[in-house]
Amino acid sequence: MGYLDRRHWGWMRLFCSFSQVGAGSAGAMVANRLSEFHNVLLIEAGGTPNPILLIPVMTYAIHGRDPIDWKFRTVPQKNSSFGIINNSNYWPSGKGLGGSSNINGMIYLRGNVTRI
Repeated sequence: MGYLDRRHWGWMRLFCSFSQVGAGSAGAMVANRLSEFHNVLLIEAGGTPNPILLIPVMTYAIHGRDPIDWKFRTVPQKNSSFGIINNSNYWPSGKGLGGSSNINGMIYLRGNVTRI
């Protein structure tokens, strides 16, 4: 598969009612809802999902790898991250169908209303 360039625009206008860029958790849901009544082109970065992602404890072993992680870093912090080189934290963000839900280790956190 290659990238989309001007040669594909005519095809997209002819067959697709909507173009959705990003198939993270929310993007895939929006594309699904739109596809009930329209033709949707869904574009997502990343490659084929790694089978190791099916093992929750192993997701941390693949953080920072090119095919599934954008490898973002925070800007250098003045008042935190003192033990980290350049005071810049690693910020995991997933690529591919499902986005960051691929690399979150199937962890679901919800705040406690009594602590607000």
